[in-house]
Amino acid sequence: MNSSGGIRVLIVERFPIVQQALVSTLHSLVAVVSVDVVTSLAEARVKASCTTYGLLIVDAVASGTRESREFDAVRAHVPGAPILLFSQDESKQTLDAARAAGIEGFVGKRAVLPSLLSAVEKLLEGGTVYPVQRSVNTPAQVTLPEHFPVMLSARRQHILARVLEGQTNRDIANALGIAEGTVKNHVSHIMRAFSVDNRPRLMLRARELGLG
Repeated sequence: MNSSGGIRVLIVERFPIVQQALVSTLHSLVAVVSVDVVTSLAEARVKASCTTYGLLIVDAVASGTRESREFDAVRAHVPGAPILLFSQDESKQTLDAARAAGIEGFVGKRAVLPSLLSAVEKLLEGGTVYPVQRSVNTPAQVTLPEHFPVMLSARRQHILARVLEGQTNRDIANALGIAEGTVKNHVSHIMRAFSVDNRPRLMLRARELGLG
């Protein structure tokens, strides 16, 4: 924080368009007074050595000995400041690596901006933010047949299973760690595949075909 109590944020992000989106979004928070952007952990270490930051946002988990040393050096300059991983890679391996590195929060780059703001606010309040994970080996309660009656990708079959469980788009988005709008698009495609125009008819048609 600075002397007036506002939060200074340091972003480590390689792509200019993402940098601009993050800066614009973060400035909408009253608590944030300034945002600095660098493209590497080495640059972040230099910045953090002469400026006090209340939040760090990084685009990847440090990998390799050199990056890990740079990451540790950045953290040493901003003790107590939470770190948010804002990454395109939403795999379980990346989430586990982030937790192991002591990173307090994760938001995928496919998330909607309100989700990012909520995550930042929660981190600044001392909380942690990670998506709910379902093991890839754990099936949904609804078991889908091996020979599926319509052409759907494995991802959409999985979303359909959750729809048949009665989960809302928001429930599905939270469980899978994706944007609610993305789920809505998938569900719309699924309804077209089943030649229906709403969820009740989708559920009825799916069950007529022996699903759920």
